[in-house]
Amino acid sequence: MVSMNVTEKDAKDAVLTLIKYISKNTANAEVLRNTPSRVIDSFSELFSGYSISFDDEFDKHFENNFQYQNIVMLDSIVISSTCEHHLLPIRGFANIAYIPNERIIGLSKICRIVEAVSRKLQLQERMTQEILNIMEKYIKPKGCAVHIIASHDCMSLRGIKKENSKTTTILFSGEFETNLQKRNEFLQMIKNNQK
Repeated sequence: MVSMNVTEKDAKDAVLTLIKYISKNTANAEVLRNTPSRVIDSFSELFSGYSISFDDEFDKHFENNFQYQNIVMLDSIVISSTCEHHLLPIRGFANIAYIPNERIIGLSKICRIVEAVSRKLQLQERMTQEILNIMEKYIKPKGCAVHIIASHDCMSLRGIKKENSKTTTILFSGEFETNLQKRNEFLQMIKNNQK
């Protein structure tokens, strides 16, 4: 097995190597001296999802004492991620809904799930699945729905260069999977919010 013990110096050296490769060794001294540190600092933020654990976060929830049985939806949650195939941005929005069972959660926690999952090297399909899995594990809802629509710079800046293309992924669990009325209600809420 290959050791994954990479130091900050290793990472900065790798960035420097890429700069030299990209610029054909014509990069100026400022770029060579300071850019590797800036890149590593920005990576700490862009890929912060690798250091987030939800075990403590979701220890705090609210009992559904008033037996709310309908859809709770958060729409247009901004997604900023990075394509694992080309290291280029994925940008878009997530619409997430759940039907409470015994617990409800603070709405900001749903945004934190999206932030944690998207701040990794990702594929949109896997990101959609991971969000649904976390909602299922920690909230234990009667049903969950995750809808993501995003643009991929690997499609617009390189290769096929289709600037206005968007990718849509959607997953359902529980009542959203088995109850067509609930699923259609979720889809209609998305449609209404896009107007």
